[in-house]
Amino acid sequence: MANYIFFFTLSVVLLSCTENEVKETIETNATEAKNIQPSDSVLDLSKISPQYSVEVFNANENEFGYDILVNGMKYIHQPHIPAIEGMEGFKSKKDAEKTAALMIEKIKNNIIPPTISKAELDSLGVLIYIKK
Repeated sequence: MANYIFFFTLSVVLLSCTENEVKETIETNATEAKNIQPSDSVLDLSKISPQYSVEVFNANENEFGYDILVNGMKYIHQPHIPAIEGMEGFKSKKDAEKTAALMIEKIKNNIIPPTISKAELDSLGVLIYIKK
């Protein structure tokens, strides 16, 4: 019987010590977490502005398309003129570049997805070669 009392008392003492240590560790970690301050070594993504670029390519014979790259990664692949029926490519590199520039402006202004209308293409002078 004395052995039971001894082991019971020993168990209670050990468990209470462990519980206090865990509680102290949790409180210490919570205090340390509150004291964390942003530093220069932490990457602030809000300070990074995306870099846009355009690559014009031959889509078909005598037709062009464009890719819009964001930070060097392909974001939009446009092998034909948007907003018109069919799969016709741009008639000149300049037309593809003008359309891509408008798309980039829309992306920068958070117009997602960046769609283009026939009226916008007409104002860019892209539709003058298209059969209506």
